[in-house]
Amino acid sequence: MGRETAPKYTYMNKNIVILFFVFSFSCVEKEKSEGYFTGQSMTMQKVDSVQFSLDSLSNGRNTNSYINKWKNKDVFSFLNKNSNSLYFYDINTSGLMEVLKFPIEGPDGVGSISSYYFVNEDSLFLYSYGLAQLSILNSHKNVLNRINIESDLMSVRPEVNSGRPLGMISGNLIFNSWGSEREYFNNDTFPKNSFLFLNLDNNSKAYDISYPDSYKGAIWGVQFFQVYHDFNVKDSLMVLSYPIDNSLYVYDFKIGNLIRKNYKNYLSINVDPISEKEGKFTLDILEEVNHQMRQEYYSFIKYDPYNKLYYRIINHPIPNETIEFGDGLKKSFGPFSVLILDSEFNFKDIIKFPPYEYYIQSIFFHDGKIYIEKIQTYNEDLLVFDIFKLK
Repeated sequence: MGRETAPKYTYMNKNIVILFFVFSFSCVEKEKSEGYFTGQSMTMQKVDSVQFSLDSLSNGRNTNSYINKWKNKDVFSFLNKNSNSLYFYDINTSGLMEVLKFPIEGPDGVGSISSYYFVNEDSLFLYSYGLAQLSILNSHKNVLNRINIESDLMSVRPEVNSGRPLGMISGNLIFNSWGSEREYFNNDTFPKNSFLFLNLDNNSKAYDISYPDSYKGAIWGVQFFQVYHDFNVKDSLMVLSYPIDNSLYVYDFKIGNLIRKNYKNYLSINVDPISEKEGKFTLDILEEVNHQMRQEYYSFIKYDPYNKLYYRIINHPIPNETIEFGDGLKKSFGPFSVLILDSEFNFKDIIKFPPYEYYIQSIFFHDGKIYIEKIQTYNEDLLVFDIFKLK
């Protein structure tokens, strides 16, 4: 059927498995209390934390937050969809520098902002999913250009967030348009249209990248059809992570080609599809989400330009008792691991994190350190990031 048939875990030595789990269980409390998380050869050591104060319109667990240069300073920024605004904080002092609010309608209206990207203060890109529109603004918030990004050649509108960020390489602004309206079909072919390349010199559009062969011969549903990516701008690369596929896929902009990358590691995942029947098959959305939560699968990938490492997130199964009776927090933020690869996509280590403590999608890198958002249950007026060094 074109899917991997490896067992859930494939280790080189069974004795390593026993020792690894004994060590893991004996060290859980120690790791929590001392602020470090260990793999087999690497450690994420907590070295500090930073707090950003939030106003009444803002909230944590934001899927649109980035590190940028703003007014000659390194800043942490995020999108507040409630007020159609961008917030900028000084990363070194954690103080709020500026809030930019944008009108939805009018001469400089940008619609409801879904995500953003900017090269500098005079080149700000705001994307509205609802309008399928990209607005390009200057430092005075004047709209210089509006580009409609819909096309008959694209199955669905691009969905943009921190796990599927906008990025610019070789004069093209790249949009992730995951999904093909074939999520509930048993497919034997996919169109090459899951990514949009918008040429900013002439506003022309090109499309490329189809789903890999691992998606053929079974029905996966929307949850496992999501595609995640990140950019290694220096090397002109875009790296793709598919939830069911053990390989990574690397789009090299220098040659305009997609390359499959297999890496040797101790862990391989076998994800079960919704069905292997022919034709179309659908599940109730709640059943589909539960089907996903009971399994191990990949989610997003991040490139760390300081340490020249890739971090691929593995979501681990959530216990049936939690799925049936647990609260939303425990269902949404279960256990996960960080699969670490070097710049050549060689396996380095896997580090497991405890459940319910971190919102791993909100992660960024600065000055050689890793910032991961801490889930707040005691003070929602603070956005807290634990800061880690990789050793």
